[in-house]
Amino acid sequence: DQDYTNLFPSIHSSFKFTETFSVQMGYSRRIGRPDMRDLNPFTSFSDNLNLRTGNPDLIPEFTNSFELSTLRVWGIGTLSGAIYHRRTDGVIDRITTVVDSLTITTPMNLGQSRNTGIELNGSFDPAIWYRLMIDANWSSFHRIGVLESENFDFSNSSWSTEITNKFKFPYDIDLEIRVNYQSAEERVQGIILSYAYADFGVKKKFMKGRAVVNFSMRDVFKSRKYRTEVDLQDFYRYSESMRNPQQVVLGLSYGFGKGDAMEYSGQSRHR
Repeated sequence: DQDYTNLFPSIHSSFKFTETFSVQMGYSRRIGRPDMRDLNPFTSFSDNLNLRTGNPDLIPEFTNSFELSTLRVWGIGTLSGAIYHRRTDGVIDRITTVVDSLTITTPMNLGQSRNTGIELNGSFDPAIWYRLMIDANWSSFHRIGVLESENFDFSNSSWSTEITNKFKFPYDIDLEIRVNYQSAEERVQGIILSYAYADFGVKKKFMKGRAVVNFSMRDVFKSRKYRTEVDLQDFYRYSESMRNPQQVVLGLSYGFGKGDAMEYSGQSRHR
């Protein structure tokens, strides 16, 4: 028995003080629906001691978000910053239980999360041949809820950053290097450990842009591992898996018309 009728109001205002400085304020109500894997009630297993089941009784996460942001423009780039507060009800967490040495993991709606954080985004061009892009986020959160008749209220913080370097070389050669880091994050049970990874791509144009060759590699050092650690009174569990497998792409595009060839990168967003 689920209710699929909800209201999601939002309001946003922008104030432009000068040509190079502006402030924005906004409120929105958002929804985060569980995916099919979380809803699927059938059992999947990675080995004889670890089982995973979905939960068809899951309800969506509902978030009230408040945000205040600014945008500053300079001659060599732009910088935007935001302060936000988000309250989410019905947070979905994966809970692990042990029955006769068998570990069973199931997603559940568990309480409320209150997040307050700062986000910074910048794009700078210190030279004609170089562009630096930075995306950083710091968040302090407080979890409130009950699991197995016990309160699990706790507070913690986490942060992440993404740095992208773009280089333009002679002979129509472009190079891009992207580095990402995600700090550890405490959960209701245990912790998600930190990880870092790097992506790489190079592009070469031929025939005045009518032909383009791309080469890219996602997760160059195979370090984008999703690692969780659960350490409770009656059991300990460590799990490690690749978030996304390393991917190498070689692409060739050619334009037969008057326009340039498509600059296919061979990959979508990495996050």
